[in-house]
Amino acid sequence: MRWALTLGAVAHLILAWGVGLSVDEAHYALYAYHLDWSYFDHPPLVGWLQWPAVALGGSDLALRIVPLACACATAWLLWRITTEWVLRHGTQVDARTAAQGVLWLWLSAPMVHLLALALVPDSLLMPIALALMWFTLRLAHPRLSAGESAPYPWRDWAALGLCLGLAGLTKYTAVLLVPGVFGVLTFSLGWRW
Repeated sequence: MRWALTLGAVAHLILAWGVGLSVDEAHYALYAYHLDWSYFDHPPLVGWLQWPAVALGGSDLALRIVPLACACATAWLLWRITTEWVLRHGTQVDARTAAQGVLWLWLSAPMVHLLALALVPDSLLMPIALALMWFTLRLAHPRLSAGESAPYPWRDWAALGLCLGLAGLTKYTAVLLVPGVFGVLTFSLGWRW
């Protein structure tokens, strides 16, 4: 699986080097030229993350490092969530096999490859939403092993809050993730949390 992900990352780097910016990429790169707290159609995180690349000259390849990093983070989070889910729920499927299957399904989607090439708000929202899901699941199904003394570690709560904040800075519709988090935590933990 690592070879497939590595090959995909190299292929995206070659594409990033040889293909010019799309209209959407140029639009969001313009945010980095005019940093602000918000824009007409999106929150500012896309522009903030493009600012270093623009400040260093704004080459097409430099502007595509962040979306490639987001795709790599998405793949890693998919692996972690699937592995942890399978191990927690004791299914008949091997955790590694399940994680590989999930990654192959993810890699077979054409949109994934477009989002790994162009930085648009959805490129950022993919790993942020998965991180939000991971921390929500960790809080909903706490473990008291591995030296954790409390069922609700403060690190997971802080990470959950950070993910919610980053999601809100990525796309306005990310507010729709909040009821899902609230519902999962309430269903799993009851009102005591």
